[in-house]
Amino acid sequence: MNHQDLVAIEHALTLANRGDTCWLCTRLDTPAPASPHLSVTSDGDGPRYAGQPVLLTDAWDGGTCLANINNANADDAPPCLVERLSPTSETLVHLEVIHATLAGQPPLIRRVSLLGAPLKLLRPAPTSPLIHVGDDAVEVLIQPALRLVLIGHSPTSIELARQGQRLGFEVILCAPGSPDTHHSTATLPTGVEFQRAPAAPFLRGGSRHRRTLVMDATDASAIARASREACCSGYLAMADIDPRQATNWLYDGWRRLCTSPSA
Repeated sequence: MNHQDLVAIEHALTLANRGDTCWLCTRLDTPAPASPHLSVTSDGDGPRYAGQPVLLTDAWDGGTCLANINNANADDAPPCLVERLSPTSETLVHLEVIHATLAGQPPLIRRVSLLGAPLKLLRPAPTSPLIHVGDDAVEVLIQPALRLVLIGHSPTSIELARQGQRLGFEVILCAPGSPDTHHSTATLPTGVEFQRAPAAPFLRGGSRHRRTLVMDATDASAIARASREACCSGYLAMADIDPRQATNWLYDGWRRLCTSPSA
């Protein structure tokens, strides 16, 4: 799933922790190879996805519905699963587990009943689809959010950061050798996390998972080794290669991660 999904669940947790009811909308028709996409609004705003209002016929606490599932072109609104989540302890635990999964824990299937049964989280099979819509429930595969770690501050890294954000990656730039932190971060796109820390220990810590790509402008063997030890999905040494090759590798890595649900 994308970094935006992690941000959405963090927003849902914020609302629930302060006692607010929220609406969780899951888009079900995201073009391949992208993943299902989550959106959250407060109860006062009403349910909407990407600016499109959604009418929930039975709007009770814990209510769910499939909006536009049989007519994806209705008012140009996408088919989506809409849920009204009240701020109960069960909701908080459910959202916290989803958040942990998006942050790097093993994938889970989120089973949402259309008949009012409690929410369930299940372990996926290797062949589990991203989305399964049944007569009485919808199952959505929740995976760690895509993460791109760029090592070294360079024009190529800055451009890759922009492209990574457009593809839905959380982007982290690690440039421990930069003498001036302000200068190093001045041209970074908004939302890119800057880490002035040694890259290898950073990767071995809690800043990677199996849906992490690492692109290294310094070509350091210690970083390559740390990437392998941390089970990152891919590693590319960018030194002395055409920037277009790095761009192609980023897109190939994104496509591979999006088409491998059990990654």
